[in-house]
Amino acid sequence: MLQTGAPAAWAGATGGQDWSTRLAEPAFAREITAAMDSRGRFLGPRLAETLADLRFHRVLDIAGSSGVCQCALIDRQPDLGGAVFERAPVDVAARTLLAERGYLPPSTNQRA
Repeated sequence: MLQTGAPAAWAGATGGQDWSTRLAEPAFAREITAAMDSRGRFLGPRLAETLADLRFHRVLDIAGSSGVCQCALIDRQPDLGGAVFERAPVDVAARTLLAERGYLPPSTNQRA
């Protein structure tokens, strides 16, 4: 990206189409959310460790993908409340993962 001004990560996999445009496709949204979740499982606990000395009550994670970083913060500070703000259809994948991990009751995994 720094050399070309274009993102390199999903360029080959998207057939030249902008990956953020492809997020509107549910299958691609699930795929990229799973990839971001995998990365966040490593980075989230390190983020929580880095912020451990800060006391806060709520977190708003904008473009939070699967919510995995917020989960790590909650694991470190169980009284923390928060929300993950994500666009459709990534929001559905996020709610599914959060419910599967016990961070949401199963009934919240439905669209209103």
